[in-house]
Amino acid sequence: MKKVVIVIGAYCYNRGSEALAQGTIDIVKKYIKDSKIVLCSGEESFGSQLNIKNVDTYVRRQSYYSGFSFLRIAANICNKVLHNKRAYDKIKYKNLINECKDADLVIICGGDNYDKSYHMIDMMHSINLSIKESSNAKMVMYDCSLDAKEIDEKVKEDFSLFDAITAREMDTYNAFIKAFPEKSVYYFPDPAFVMEKEKVALPEKLIPKKTIGVNVSSMVTESQYGSNQEDILTAYNEMLKWILDNTDSNIMLIPHVMKNLDLKVLRVLYEPFKSNDRVFLIENEELKAKQLKYLISQCDFYVGARTHSTIAAYSSCVPTLVLGYSVKSIGIAKDLFGKSEGFVVPTKTIQSSDALKNAFVKLYENKEELRAKLQNEIMRGYIDKAWKAGEVFKGLLEEK
Repeated sequence: MKKVVIVIGAYCYNRGSEALAQGTIDIVKKYIKDSKIVLCSGEESFGSQLNIKNVDTYVRRQSYYSGFSFLRIAANICNKVLHNKRAYDKIKYKNLINECKDADLVIICGGDNYDKSYHMIDMMHSINLSIKESSNAKMVMYDCSLDAKEIDEKVKEDFSLFDAITAREMDTYNAFIKAFPEKSVYYFPDPAFVMEKEKVALPEKLIPKKTIGVNVSSMVTESQYGSNQEDILTAYNEMLKWILDNTDSNIMLIPHVMKNLDLKVLRVLYEPFKSNDRVFLIENEELKAKQLKYLISQCDFYVGARTHSTIAAYSSCVPTLVLGYSVKSIGIAKDLFGKSEGFVVPTKTIQSSDALKNAFVKLYENKEELRAKLQNEIMRGYIDKAWKAGEVFKGLLEEK
């Protein structure tokens, strides 16, 4: 049996991270049937909170969480007294390192964790180097999105640890083949595209194919992405007014990152419309990634800020408008449609209250053509391409 360790940088209360993990596991199990799956996240007890199919073992990224833990004290002594960063890392990530010692394959889900705005590069490199020093496993940096200008010496140093690197859209892939000419670099769409839906009871007001799904997040309202909450919510507000005045569809406001990170913004958006029977807010934070994908799949149209919520829509062939803030949303749209213009509204362009509404109207008026194109021309081949990442995983194990 082959032991495969999958490391996700974010937390699974981000349902996008959960979808990414589930899709990756599905791909691994298809190509490496005789495999034991270990899933690692930063959450202290995420294994008890999730029911991700085919996970054999959940492991916490850090070996301690309590401020009074003996391991934390020992790690801090190594770091601050002895100035031994390597010893500090090996204590801090002891759980994960131990799981990787006898692993055959370690898959680090890069996502957009290397974007400087997340301040995660040092942590990711510390984890990756610790794994490399303690294990003979093949290592894959998987499913990355990264702007070419973000590829600095720190990124190059970290990526040198890996046997293979994959990008989830062509813009990143083209940047990677230039930056890492000596490495095995591949392009595969995000594994969340392969994740199945799970049926749940539909909210009373979610009328299939007569509901427009809408997601907004705290992330796109932050100034570091070139926008602010007032401008973004005003633009959403104008779009919702247009929908209510010009269609007979209901509007579902839906979160995709839990622990109130999306709901705190969605509730502000909902407030002016809460007396309207056609607008409703999904407040159930227990819904998992597969279940959210099912709700989104029932929509006639979708507008989303969270990338993996839009992946749920795209992969269900729901016409989708994206409010984007990075290379990932723009790159995915370009791969799907040949361009991002008209399909992605960058947060930096929300400078008028009509910006989002106008983009919505143009795409909504062509929704049936777009739906047919997704169903008949785009999505099947695109999802097939996402599955092909398993060939790289299998090939690395055969080399080993």
